Amino acid sequence: MTREIHYLVLNPAGNVTVLFLHGFMGSGEDWRPIAQGLSAEYRCVLADLPGHGCTPVRSDAAAYTMAAVARHVMRLMARVAPGPFVAVGYSMGGRLALYLALEHGDRVRGLVMESASPGLRSEPERSKRRDQDEQLAMELETGDWEAFLRQWYAAPMFESLRGCGERFQELLARRRKNNPRELARVLRGMGTGAQPSLWDRLPEAAAPALLVAGERDAKYCAVATAMGAMMPRASTAVVSGAGHNVHFEKPADYTTLLRGWVDELRGTAAH
Repeated sequence: MTREIHYLVLNPAGNVTVLFLHGFMGSGEDWRPIAQGLSAEYRCVLADLPGHGCTPVRSDAAAYTMAAVARHVMRLMARVAPGPFVAVGYSMGGRLALYLALEHGDRVRGLVMESASPGLRSEPERSKRRDQDEQLAMELETGDWEAFLRQWYAAPMFESLRGCGERFQELLARRRKNNPRELARVLRGMGTGAQPSLWDRLPEAAAPALLVAGERDAKYCAVATAMGAMMPRASTAVVSGAGHNVHFEKPADYTTLLRGWVDELRGTAAH
């Protein structure tokens, strides 16, 4: 049977399950250095979300919406790692992790959102963003893929990422493996403008949450602070010297932060 979502499991005998969800243009491989930095007791599930990596192409555009992707992910987790899990997501993956925590609170025992938001608050904001994402989608379908990558990573929030030298070039090489037409479908289905706002639902997020942002990413530092004020069991962490892609720019710091938080979460659950 064809897999609905391509995935990799590290430390399959581990007794703490952590699901890692990548950002736009990423793949499960983006999380390998973090997962490998955790001990063998962490069962790490690295998923390629629809439109990315090695996950099969879908014929139905509706399969790329937040709700549909969440269903695919939960079916995957039911098959490979039944029971509670910690959802860790970056950017687009962080928005998805929050959605999972709100819709499947019985399964998500902890939530880590890195450089991620609950979406846009108002319909005019979402409409404007949908227009912007549609323009990007058309560029992906008809334009120069290499030029798109250069333009995407020229954004100010990636300034510190660009300073990672050879590692950044390796990241770009992974990004080039994506199918631009698939990415266009992702923007239309899972883009920030297409996603319903989850701001009003933040008080429902019962699971403990860690909201991570990079010191050099002022926008998402502010988002994390605003979210933390609305979520009943949230804490925030600002990583020194990092920009938007914290786990890539500061993998050792991120791994230490994640391991400490999950260990504390486990200790709390034990009592």
